[in-house]
Amino acid sequence: MRSNRLKVNCSNCSFQLKGAYCSNCVQKSTGRKTNWLDVFGALASGLLSMERGILATILEVIRKPKRTVEIYWSGGRFYYQSPGQMIFFVILILGIHILLVDSRILGFQVQLSNVPEAYRGFFNPQILFIALVLPFTALTSWVYFYRKKRTLPEHFIGAVYIFSTWAIVLTIFSDILSLFFDFRPELIVLAFLSLIFIWTSRLYSNRTAPIILVGNTVLQILVFIIILLLIFGVFLLFGIGNTNYSFNT
Repeated sequence: MRSNRLKVNCSNCSFQLKGAYCSNCVQKSTGRKTNWLDVFGALASGLLSMERGILATILEVIRKPKRTVEIYWSGGRFYYQSPGQMIFFVILILGIHILLVDSRILGFQVQLSNVPEAYRGFFNPQILFIALVLPFTALTSWVYFYRKKRTLPEHFIGAVYIFSTWAIVLTIFSDILSLFFDFRPELIVLAFLSLIFIWTSRLYSNRTAPIILVGNTVLQILVFIIILLLIFGVFLLFGIGNTNYSFNT
């Protein structure tokens, strides 16, 4: 039976570990692989024990998504912002955006009508966006890059970093642009989905040639759409078939 323990070298600087913290770069290592307990623990974490700021983490995800995510996969903690802290900042930025700028999130807003009374609390349009897009992108990468032999929790962690980075960047960028220009909000939707899948390709693919990234992006979007259709098929089975879904831009 294969051990769940990881190698005793620091995942950040490769220095040999002699305890929970690296004596070279002071990164903490759990010494084990990512599992569902780590996912829930990361999502529950707050703003404490931060050694790298949110801006540094975002820039590192944009520059080197593979390195950033692999540090977390390998057991490294607190070198970058945790997935829970990333989600916190997404909620904070989107909350400020909705309060001060626009009710649309990243260029569009889901509107549901004819939802049964029992489901109305769950199908809040804004919560629906966060609650579905993030796990769907993780599921998409898990299906599409199944040969990488990464677990679903590991794909979820990768999706959190990429989703959060581009949700924050594009929300701030589009809000600044809206002060000076009148632009089409659907372009933000297209840019958001494209960047998520392009960066997912950068994370899981060893080949980063533009044609490879574009091909992987297109195919991932197709898988994403298929998963959405399957989920809505399940909705039909549970009696939500008379719900009207609309996306306003």
